[in-house]
Amino acid sequence: VQLFNQTLGAREEAWFGDDVRAMKAYESGVADWMQQLEPKPLAVPLPEPKVQVKGSRSFPRLERRKPSEHEEMMIRGESLFDTRSNRAAQFGTEVHTVFEGIEWWDDAARTMLEKHRTKISRAAETVGLCFNNAAIAAHFMADAKAEVWRERAFEVVLDGKLCSGVFDRVVLRANYVEIVDFKTDRVQDEAELTVAVERHRSQLDWYRKVLMQMSGLAADQITCRLLFTH
Repeated sequence: VQLFNQTLGAREEAWFGDDVRAMKAYESGVADWMQQLEPKPLAVPLPEPKVQVKGSRSFPRLERRKPSEHEEMMIRGESLFDTRSNRAAQFGTEVHTVFEGIEWWDDAARTMLEKHRTKISRAAETVGLCFNNAAIAAHFMADAKAEVWRERAFEVVLDGKLCSGVFDRVVLRANYVEIVDFKTDRVQDEAELTVAVERHRSQLDWYRKVLMQMSGLAADQITCRLLFTH
């Protein structure tokens, strides 16, 4: 301790800090060194933008439309609470599910149809009977040069409106497209068939317009067909 004191010298100085009092025997540097620093600004000012930015712009929201909304049909209020209507809607969904699994009417499609018979037998039976009709089966004959869309969703701006929906089936060839829409309406004769076709005509016209925009094909290169299962 004596050697330490002799090294530092005999000079001592009283030191006070907050509630602490002591004798300072040695120091190096400047105690208030922080006071000598230049404070830096907390935020760096951003340069003025080269382009004047105005307030946020608002864009009009497009009206939404679905092709199925253009079907000319009247719904009775009582049918909204009819369990038969609910069953009919469910049956329609099941029929579409079966058709979705059929690209072409071949052995693979027949095998798939048999699998559906275990869960949705009525829908599978209905679809199977459709292919007993030679005219229907002809539209499902395999074509290696064609591309098939099944339950293909779309959303496009058409006539200033946002149009969204789902194609049941579209067969695309080089310069020709066929749209097939499946319907489970019950038609008993030619007169009822004519009425049903007219009821769905507007929907098919919208499908044609949508596909014209998507593919760039002309209207006469797109054929729309209704496939009634009953």
